[in-house]
Amino acid sequence: MTITTGESSYRVALRNWRPMPERDGWLVPGRRGATPGPSIRLEPPAPGRFRIGLTLRAEGMDVLRLRLRLRGPGGTRWRDVFLDVAKPGALLHDLDRVTLVTTAGPGIFDLEMEGSSAEDETLHAVSLDPSTDWFVDDEESAEMALAIDRFEALPAEPLSAEHRVPYAAARRRDDPAPAKGKRGKRDAVLFAWWIPDTPEARAVGDYYRGLLRYHHPDSRIFLGVNHGSDPEQVAAMRDSGLDIQICPVPPEIDLNSDAAGFQAALAAFAASTEPFDLVWFGHTKGASRADDRAYRHVRFFVDRRFWARRAEIEAIFADPKIGLFAPQYCLPPTLPWSGPWRGWLDELAALQRIYRDRYPPLGLNALDTFFVMRGEIVRAFCDAVSPWFFQTDPADYGASRWFFEMAFPSIATMQGYEPFIDLDVPGANDPRGDIMLDGDMRQRHRLARQERDRWRADPFAFSPRVLPWDRDVWAQGA
Repeated sequence: MTITTGESSYRVALRNWRPMPERDGWLVPGRRGATPGPSIRLEPPAPGRFRIGLTLRAEGMDVLRLRLRLRGPGGTRWRDVFLDVAKPGALLHDLDRVTLVTTAGPGIFDLEMEGSSAEDETLHAVSLDPSTDWFVDDEESAEMALAIDRFEALPAEPLSAEHRVPYAAARRRDDPAPAKGKRGKRDAVLFAWWIPDTPEARAVGDYYRGLLRYHHPDSRIFLGVNHGSDPEQVAAMRDSGLDIQICPVPPEIDLNSDAAGFQAALAAFAASTEPFDLVWFGHTKGASRADDRAYRHVRFFVDRRFWARRAEIEAIFADPKIGLFAPQYCLPPTLPWSGPWRGWLDELAALQRIYRDRYPPLGLNALDTFFVMRGEIVRAFCDAVSPWFFQTDPADYGASRWFFEMAFPSIATMQGYEPFIDLDVPGANDPRGDIMLDGDMRQRHRLARQERDRWRADPFAFSPRVLPWDRDVWAQGA
């Protein structure tokens, strides 16, 4: 199959795929599985800098990998773009810049992909392969299909620091973007920032700067900057074009975790007078272990299940009972370590030392510390706690580095709101109820719903249920 655009031609090698007779222009997997998928081959190949425009339709798959193949005297190498099909809006890439528009209609994706080949290399093909968010080939399903509507070589922009947006999706100047403030109250983002001066960590900082510019260009960002952060990365955030307030962690707080950044951001939020609709909590996940490739999956997973779902999450909060959303929950687990610290139970006790409200805490953990609350919930907490809270090390009131993950989300139920707990999550939903299974998020969310229902039935007498967890550190014991 050949596509001609202007003076250039592009041949589509179907490989394992075949045309779908009943749907013009659509391709589906053949008898040998979903990979390798169709490959778009440039004729002639493109040397030097390139900018490729691609419009496609995709359905029935989780993630689509776009692999740009570069060929030179040393052989073939590639650069990947992982496009979320199931949760449109999330993207991860290895190029200089990738713009993404998903507003043309369900399952329609418009991209521009920019990069550079080495001196003796040319870009000769772009392959399209169904993938998982672990970046491995996905298995065929009967619902998988895709259609290539546009593929063209565009004039490449000069590469500059301002133009380059590594890892995360970007927008062109005239692309549609969120503008919530025009409809009423806008959102706030309380973001805990720690990016040390290492190449691996700086890449994590570049990723989150691009991610916030893509998903929250209209929000007020309170950036809680922990001790030891690279000043150049902080300056890049300040100059990013976002409406951002830099909030250094005060010297009295020496906790080396996201909890310190959240506390500094929360202090600035408390001092602000603007009313906000929703408050998003996030942090530079993986910066402390930036060379660990597993965190690449975690960041993409959180983009898919959290940042890219902004409109969907906003709709969830249309229910006035809902006060909390997190992409992952778990119950308080049994204690993994010996010694004085008692895990979740100590964090919940620390919360109740500084804050009391109508009800006891539900105790669900917002795993990995990404969650959303109503603005009035966070404001009520800030108004109720003593001013010394914002300048006090969490250890002084019995909390630890996990305070905002394990305890803080419970302020919503303490005020009488409920969490939204999604069952459309990965996992087999194992029927066991005597243990939490780390590899079965749906099972853990089912148990979390049971906890919510117990709290709902009698919130005043509620006490969190403690369960064993088969996660490695818990399985190993002390």
